[in-house]
Amino acid sequence: MKIRINYPVRVGELSYINTVPFRLDSRWNITPCPSPRLLTRWAEEGRVDAGVLSAVDGWRLDNEFEPLPYGIAARRQVRSVILFSRRPWSQLGGAVIGLTDQSATSVRLLRLLLETRDGQRPVFREGLAEDDEARLLIGDQALTPTPGLVAEFPHQTDLAAEWNRWQGQPFVFARWRVRRTVADFWRRELGEALGSALDHFERNRANVVRQSARSLRLSSMELSAYFDGLTYRLTDEETAAEERFRTLLRASTSEVAR
Repeated sequence: MKIRINYPVRVGELSYINTVPFRLDSRWNITPCPSPRLLTRWAEEGRVDAGVLSAVDGWRLDNEFEPLPYGIAARRQVRSVILFSRRPWSQLGGAVIGLTDQSATSVRLLRLLLETRDGQRPVFREGLAEDDEARLLIGDQALTPTPGLVAEFPHQTDLAAEWNRWQGQPFVFARWRVRRTVADFWRRELGEALGSALDHFERNRANVVRQSARSLRLSSMELSAYFDGLTYRLTDEETAAEERFRTLLRASTSEVAR
């Protein structure tokens, strides 16, 4: 009788639809995770050795976690990081904006666009409340907004599209990272497994999209268009864009400190 042994790398697996192409097989020691913020906490607490971490959180953990050339980036629009607002984007000065508590990267991007690029000064508040004049939503919640949300907040702004309009670059929302204490062999194995998972997704894309679209109550055409806008294999272009974002954040923090 063959004994099946799980690989010794503890992987946190986000439940968002945009991480479906990274699904690893059952030999990996996988723990499902509902949000990027919780996954970061697990990484900090030593509960996981690898996962696709929010870009901003990944930088903070760089001494402990090595980046891999895989992640979630958008060349132009992303469709799942959206500011829903009662007012047009250009009239958000002084507006109360409720922030998702799920992703540090999306929140920092929103602030950078509004404050640094456009010189607007809204009031940012963590969490969502009835008196919000705008709300930042990410992931499946932003991809499939309820009719009531759309009616209440009729102006929708795609943050990746705004970044691209400003900088002319893709935007990296998250990157796979693996704990530096993991043996070299297993780090390489994880990288190869992620590449194989993406290959499998592309070969079986029609079936995966159909099943995933059903779970979200989207059409296959809508979800296919969503995946078309995402980049999972990160190149030098994405790395340069990620560094540009980091540089702009440092500059904006310096300005506030003054």
